[in-house]
Amino acid sequence: MARIDTIYPGHPCIVAMQIMANFRTYAEADKKTDQGCSEALSCTNVHGAGGAVYTALNLVEEIEANRDDPQKVFDLGCRHWIKARRSDFNHKTEEGNAAAEAMRSEFLFMVRSWLARQKSSSLT
Repeated sequence: MARIDTIYPGHPCIVAMQIMANFRTYAEADKKTDQGCSEALSCTNVHGAGGAVYTALNLVEEIEANRDDPQKVFDLGCRHWIKARRSDFNHKTEEGNAAAEAMRSEFLFMVRSWLARQKSSSLT
């Protein structure tokens, strides 16, 4: 997969895409390393500040819980971004919104593909 650029500190939807590109399931991404952080946080292909990665992990967990409504999860990620930018990096709010919006259709496609791969691998 091509690199997915992130507006620092990391829009949850875009960071969630990076997580889905590198892990088969939420449990795999959230598995603790020897240092006690999640695998997603220590993955060099997942770019974002620590809090942004953990917010994206929560979003990935929501994706698995709301399999039939990826748009709802996308909207939740956007709300998280806006809320978090009230306290820091507020000058990045619009740039991050625009980046996420530009990736909306790819996010929705990726969610469906990622869930389908999970389903097919659980059948074997």
